[in-house]
Amino acid sequence: AAVTLHAERNGCGDAGARAMVAALGRVCEAGTAYLRSIRLFSNAVGDSGLAAITELIEAQAAARLPLPQQLHLSMNRITEAGAVRLLAACGRRYPCADGGGGGGGLVPVYP
Repeated sequence: AAVTLHAERNGCGDAGARAMVAALGRVCEAGTAYLRSIRLFSNAVGDSGLAAITELIEAQAAARLPLPQQLHLSMNRITEAGAVRLLAACGRRYPCADGGGGGGGLVPVYP
């Protein structure tokens, strides 16, 4: 089953983001669900919370589960280095659907 995490504008910070992602990770590990959409914008999430999200994406990919179709993390405290790590993970895990890098099948990411 597809799960959406829409918890924007609640001020959860890194600790809240890590806790939510950990709970979702346990569900994904059980093979009963996968994370389809993450919307954690305006939550004071920094690189620590972002690292947990990145690890969940990597874990879903390793388990051959469908990957999230939306990552909306804008208006947080993510540094340039954190955004680069997330985008690098996405680049490894999200192949372009048209195979030619022409923009087909791109996943919206708002770091």
